[in-house]
Amino acid sequence: MTDDYLWDRGGEPDPEVQELEDLLRPLRGKGHREPTAPVRRLWPRWIAAAVAASLLIGLGLHFFGDDEPGQPTPRTSVGAGYLVEGLAGRSSVRPGETITVPKKGARSGTRLLIGDLGRVELDPGSRLRVLDDDHELPSLFLAHGRAQAVIGPEGAERFRLGSPAGLSVDMGCAY
Repeated sequence: MTDDYLWDRGGEPDPEVQELEDLLRPLRGKGHREPTAPVRRLWPRWIAAAVAASLLIGLGLHFFGDDEPGQPTPRTSVGAGYLVEGLAGRSSVRPGETITVPKKGARSGTRLLIGDLGRVELDPGSRLRVLDDDHELPSLFLAHGRAQAVIGPEGAERFRLGSPAGLSVDMGCAY
C-alpha cells in the first residue's frame, strides 16, 4: 500500500484498510449537506428566562409578602394615632399621649409605626410624646432618650421630630 491512498485514494489499498472501510461503510454519511440557517426563535432564551423570573418573584411577593391578613394597618393620620410594637401593655398611641420605654427589661425593638411614612425606633429609657398641634403632619417630641426615625420618600417634609435640642424636619433621609 502506498501512503497516497489514505489521502487521495490514489494507488492500491491495503487489504486491512479495505476491510475496515467495508465494515464502516454502513455508518458513512449520506452525502454532503449544506448547513441550515439557525432557527429564529420568537423570543430569545434570555428574555423568556427574565419573564419567568419576574413572574416567580411577583408570585412570591404576593403570597409571602409582609402584609399579613388580620393585622392592623398602621395609620398615617395623627388624629387616629399610631401603632406601637415591642412595648408590653401598649399597642397604640394617640395625640397628647406619651410612650415611655422602661430602662430595665425593655427590648431595644420598641417601634412607633407611622403608616406608610415610616417608623421611629426607641431605645430603652426613651420618652416620646405624640403632639396634637397639627393633625395632618406627624409631629413627635422626644423628651428623653434616643430615637431613630426611618422615613420613606412619602414622608419627606411631612415628618417632624422635636427634642430639647431643637426641631428636625425630615427631608427624605434616615436620621
